[in-house]
Amino acid sequence: MHLKLTMAAAAAFLIAGQAAARDFSIDNLTARYGEGITWASINNAGELIGMNADRGVELRLRSGSVTLSPGEDFNANYPGVLGNDGSAYIIRQTPEFESQSWRRAPDGTLTPVHGLANSPYPSGNVSAVNDSGIAVGSAMNNLGYYRAVVYQGGNAIDLGTARGESSAYGINNNGTIVGAYQIGNYVNEAFIYSNGQLTTFGGADSTAKHINDANVVAGEKIFDNSGPMPHAYTRAFLYENGATTYISVDGKRDTHVLDLNNSGMVLGTASNGFEAYDYFLYFQGETILLKDILAAEGYAGWSIDGAIGLNDNDQLIVHALNNATGEARELLLSTAALPVPEPGTWAMLLAGLGCVGMLKRRARAA
Repeated sequence: MHLKLTMAAAAAFLIAGQAAARDFSIDNLTARYGEGITWASINNAGELIGMNADRGVELRLRSGSVTLSPGEDFNANYPGVLGNDGSAYIIRQTPEFESQSWRRAPDGTLTPVHGLANSPYPSGNVSAVNDSGIAVGSAMNNLGYYRAVVYQGGNAIDLGTARGESSAYGINNNGTIVGAYQIGNYVNEAFIYSNGQLTTFGGADSTAKHINDANVVAGEKIFDNSGPMPHAYTRAFLYENGATTYISVDGKRDTHVLDLNNSGMVLGTASNGFEAYDYFLYFQGETILLKDILAAEGYAGWSIDGAIGLNDNDQLIVHALNNATGEARELLLSTAALPVPEPGTWAMLLAGLGCVGMLKRRARAA
């Protein structure tokens, strides 16, 4: 008998066993909660926020029930950010078509989100909120510029970015904020704001959109923007410890970031120009298209017209459409991420490689 298992093959075999641990499951939210609701976000507790056909906000509270945010004298409610404590930031539209941001507490209490002091524009926009209830976003100043702000005590505080427009898009549980500010006409640069200090990175046409608790930043950068627009393209990126990793998808020109979680998983889109998006998950150098996951889980022949709300349990919401019947479903996609081998796994790997080497030596001696 000839032993042909090499050390590289043995390593590949054991590591492949780790990769095989990735698993996916799909929960039909439409069947669970009824039709007519478009879910927009899911938090770490599994609570959902969305919008029904009457444009009211539906929120699954910790009681497990689905409730409608009361309309009162407002025409419409639009879902925004859902915090891990069950609070939700929503946009309510008045009969005069003016927008006002509100915080809806888990008990249903509504409080307005105020804009910058001394500004004639009273409302602010909330982009993200951390587990301490600190929210970030943008608000207009008295000159009509949008400014990156942090919301504390119900009030907006300007982060003090450079002159011009800016916006904050993400905040982690360490209080570090990311966003972008204007450095020229229609040109942004990404920033990180921590302990009162603002640091820029990424160069022209970059935007930082999300940051996790490991201080990994996800964002986007536009390349070749000097010529006609068809030549420009966008790449999603991860930025960590001063190093940038760009995310690409085979056969697609553009990639964009939708979300980032504490596992380091990225939810994004890929396309060629203005064609329909492909939605993908990116984790540890691996890119997986959501349509391939759905097809493998019994949804062949369905297309995806939206994906949103990646939480820290590696769950996200997918809006799917049956191409043959036109049936629409809201799906909760859950994935078990590739595990990092434990020290015991590496020890077992090394022991296995040692056995392979010993067997090879015995085979040669024979």
